[in-house]
Amino acid sequence: MINAMTAKFGRSQRQRCVMHKMENVLSYVPTKQQDQVRPELKAVFYQPSREAADQAVAAFMEKYRTIYPANLSCFSPMV
Repeated sequence: MINAMTAKFGRSQRQRCVMHKMENVLSYVPTKQQDQVRPELKAVFYQPSREAADQAVAAFMEKYRTIYPANLSCFSPMV
């Protein structure tokens, strides 16, 4: 499906569902720590402005950069 969309709408940007993106990021976090990380991750998506969201992403990445590096590699394309 993605290939068909790319072929037909090659210059359009794709956007993932917030819930699926959050679950993808959390899949790299051990289950026991997910309840701690989830509210901070969720907050990134519900900021009142792009600037606030950019700051929230930067703070999230700074906090978890050394703890969950794989998690940040799947999150960073959104930035």
